[in-house]
Amino acid sequence: MEAGRKKALTSLLALLFIFLPVFSSAQTIEAGFPSQSVWVSNAKPTVGDTVEIFTVVYNGSDEKLGGTVVFTVDGERVGAKEFELAEGTSALVSVAWKVSAGEHRVAAAIEDTSRELAQKETAAITITVAEPPPRPPLVNAAVTASEVLSNAAQAATPVVVEVANTAYQLIEHLRKDAISRLERVSSPSPSASAQGGQGTILGTSTNTSTSENIPSSLSQMKQVAAAAALFALNSKEVFYPLFLLSLFGLLYLLFRWATKRPRVRY
Repeated sequence: MEAGRKKALTSLLALLFIFLPVFSSAQTIEAGFPSQSVWVSNAKPTVGDTVEIFTVVYNGSDEKLGGTVVFTVDGERVGAKEFELAEGTSALVSVAWKVSAGEHRVAAAIEDTSRELAQKETAAITITVAEPPPRPPLVNAAVTASEVLSNAAQAATPVVVEVANTAYQLIEHLRKDAISRLERVSSPSPSASAQGGQGTILGTSTNTSTSENIPSSLSQMKQVAAAAALFALNSKEVFYPLFLLSLFGLLYLLFRWATKRPRVRY
């Protein structure tokens, strides 16, 4: 009797192991062909997402078929695509839709066709769009800070532009004044040649010249320096880079002097 029970239990377990894979494979999953004729790329979107609305059109006749697929959300048109199908063919059609919060009914219909179609509209599907998750406090603080900085920059822009224009006009005035001064310095002065009296010594005429007619080396160097400075001042492409370089150099020297100056201890 005991042996018969063990044999029956063993047979039952063997049958269970044999048919268990069959039972497991019989469970259905949400995959394969779509359960409706219109669907979206993301079934659970959040506010701000952009999803694609899809549908399939086919032509089972023996003639060409053309028309326009119109996609609607809550009865409002959100996009349209024209199509043209040869006999016995089909095509996938889609449009982009930026979702908004709430529950929406999405559908598609065929328009602008002269043929009588067996089905010109799809059944509507319902899509629920959730609100986005709240942002962390640190992100909110960063966004607020960026907005404050942006507003401050926009408010300060006119002041900065006005100050820059004033500084530019002042520098231009000084540059033109320096040009006029250097032009007077670098222009050759008329030589004041003093003609000495001509005398005759033993039948030979002599000329006397004063030392003022011979320009000194110092005056020549002065004229060369003035000409070089005049060239730099006349060209804005040369003057302003040199001006900025000199300004930065001066600021650097002032910074070094301020940091290396001995501190007074009380």
